[in-house]
Amino acid sequence: MAMNNSGVYQIRLMVDKKSRITIGKLGEFTFPEGQYVYTGRAGKNLTQRISRHKRLDKKRFWHIDYILSNKHVRILDINVVSSRSDDECVENQKLLKECASIVVKGFGATDCKSNCGSHLLFLAGPSWFHGRPGFLFVGWYCVNSVMKRLLTLTLFLCFAWGQNAPLSNNIEYYDNGNIEFYI
Repeated sequence: MAMNNSGVYQIRLMVDKKSRITIGKLGEFTFPEGQYVYTGRAGKNLTQRISRHKRLDKKRFWHIDYILSNKHVRILDINVVSSRSDDECVENQKLLKECASIVVKGFGATDCKSNCGSHLLFLAGPSWFHGRPGFLFVGWYCVNSVMKRLLTLTLFLCFAWGQNAPLSNNIEYYDNGNIEFYI
């Protein structure tokens, strides 16, 4: 996709443990455990930029460098999502509209002209549900409202079948796409 060695990439990363991390001049922030996506761009040298993000031995320059240097943060994957570096905000806003939330306002968005709020987006934090009886964590889904209703019906049938209590009031939706069932 990046034949001209420029474009937009997304780094999916995991924060394995809730962490306080200083992000350059932005300050110190708490990052909940869970998955995040960082959307970045390179006007040139895209492959070199991606290789740099993977290295541990680098000077911290961009906001993403600070979070990636934390011992509780790891890269899950990096994908080139557009060969046009001008699409950075378009690609970021796709996630923001569908299934993500902002943890650090302004992260990676100092030159953003589209009011994204942040180019690091929080996708899901399953650790909150672990060990809590009565919760079934389904995960995050980037789907439209019709698909979410269909998913809810399917999960209702799969997980609630055989339960003697009505579950119509036992489903909650969250802005980041999580669906919670109380069983």
